[in-house]
Amino acid sequence: MIKEMNLEMLSVLSKVLVYPQDEKFDVSEYREVESLFSEEKRKTIDGFFAEMETKSIEEQRELYVNTFDFGKKSLHMSYYLCDDVRRGTVLHRLKLMYEFCGFEVEAEELPDYLPLMLEFLVNADLANMESDIFTFVTSVVREGTTQLNRALLEEQNQYAIITSAVLDCF
Repeated sequence: MIKEMNLEMLSVLSKVLVYPQDEKFDVSEYREVESLFSEEKRKTIDGFFAEMETKSIEEQRELYVNTFDFGKKSLHMSYYLCDDVRRGTVLHRLKLMYEFCGFEVEAEELPDYLPLMLEFLVNADLANMESDIFTFVTSVVREGTTQLNRALLEEQNQYAIITSAVLDCF
């Protein structure tokens, strides 16, 4: 089970993992929950935000695109778990689970997109969620994020700080 404080952390981290939209990297939500992180983790996340705040919006977007849109680092978790044939099954299963739980997904987003999956976990009624749904979603998140984190660490990419923090919440 995910602790309530970890849900708050996951909510903030999910927003960090989306394509940068605003002119300035917004850290206000993180500042509200930063005390929930360990001191060591807080220092590394603070370093990530400090680095992002020095970048223009164009530089932030370039880093994001170079990180997640090229190469073997995807925010689509099923990419790491199975081949293309089985991936379709995983995507369909996730979509059905979201619908069953009343969680609305924007049409353009695939259901295995990590920020979306984290928001589902944050907003779902975990106490009443069927255990097999919770187990399936969390296992896809954990397994996919573990492999993504490994690839980011190998490249010494700054986003590894964020994916590592996601893993710490489980």
